Amino acid sequence: MSDFLNGFVDLIFNFIFTITDLVLFPINSLISNLLPDVDNALDWVGYLFDELSNVGKFVISYSGFYQEVIDIIIILIVAIISIPLAVHGIKTGLKWFNALKL
Repeated sequence: MSDFLNGFVDLIFNFIFTITDLVLFPINSLISNLLPDVDNALDWVGYLFDELSNVGKFVISYSGFYQEVIDIIIILIVAIISIPLAVHGIKTGLKWFNALKL
C-alpha cells in the first residue's frame, strides 16, 4: 500500500511541476530572450547557493562534532522553526473556520 501511495504522490507532484513549467515557460522565454543579463544574474544566484551549501558542508565536516551531535542540532533547529509555524497555522485555520461558521 505504501508503494502505491508513494507512486500516487510522485505522480501528483510531477503533474504539478509539469503544469507549472508550462505556465511559466513564456515568462522564462521572455526573460532569457529580452533580458539576457537578468537571466545570467538568476543563474548566478543559483550558483551562489550551490557554493554556500558546499562551504557549509565543508565547515560542518571539519568542525569536529560527531554525526549524532550534528543530527540533534539539525532536529532542534527544525523543531524550533516548525512548531511555531504549525501553531500559527492551526490558530489561523481555526479563526477562519469560526469566521465561516457564523
